[in-house]
Amino acid sequence: MEKNATIIINGRVQGVGYREFVRKNAALFKVSGSVRNLNDGNLEIFLNGDASEVDRFVKFLEEGKPGAANVEHMDVYYEGHKKHRGRWMQHIDGFYIDWKNAD
Repeated sequence: MEKNATIIINGRVQGVGYREFVRKNAALFKVSGSVRNLNDGNLEIFLNGDASEVDRFVKFLEEGKPGAANVEHMDVYYEGHKKHRGRWMQHIDGFYIDWKNAD
């Protein structure tokens, strides 16, 4: 069964390699999606994949980060939650970094 999640990472997460960290590790969990900087200094991630792999990747993100990052808080919204924004980049497979700011 597939699962979608929108994740907002709060803290010092821009300019520290966090987007590349997410992209590289998403391949290990076989999830697709996108990651982008938000104008408020936070990061937004959209995940899609097998429910167990999405759950494993969310847990990985809760426990790990690139060296220079300082994660203060992580909010996870699954499909059906009012704060779940869904995908903003259309793609068939893989994981992409959106190099533009979101808002």
